[in-house]
Amino acid sequence: MDWTSTHEPRPSNGGYLGDPHILGVPTLNPEAATLEALRNRRLVIYQRNYFRAYLHVSDAVRALQLMMESPVDLVRNQIFNVGSESGNYTKEEIIQLVRKHVSGVSVEYRDLSFGEDMRDVRVSFEKIRERLGFVPSRSVEDGIIEVKTAIESGLIPDPTASRYRNHHFIVQ
Repeated sequence: MDWTSTHEPRPSNGGYLGDPHILGVPTLNPEAATLEALRNRRLVIYQRNYFRAYLHVSDAVRALQLMMESPVDLVRNQIFNVGSESGNYTKEEIIQLVRKHVSGVSVEYRDLSFGEDMRDVRVSFEKIRERLGFVPSRSVEDGIIEVKTAIESGLIPDPTASRYRNHHFIVQ
């Protein structure tokens, strides 16, 4: 299986839409953007028209289950992009979805110099859809709403707590 960027209802592993201080790599994570929008009402975005593909973590789990339950002849030695074409978003589209659900958010646009994270990816998921019938059930917007609701309701009382971060494992 080839994973797209998974998103889930938790505040993320640090950084926001291109924070150069997190691992030195500009990232785009809808949940981190939602957290940053709620906390600071400000977002920074790099390379706004670059595409990324996203998949909700619950759909990733469903895809794994589907693969394990599928006839071996359908999945043996196969590579499947897991997701849906509807999960291909530009960074600008992600920002607009966050702003749709979090009011009063300003956006600062920045460009990167050559040699930084220049990935611009639109992924086809035709193979997994046609061969296995997999279609994601949750959208990026669903994930943004989940995070916003979890934070505002107090379900996640301190979204900046280390228990919601994993970047310290990556940096080691």
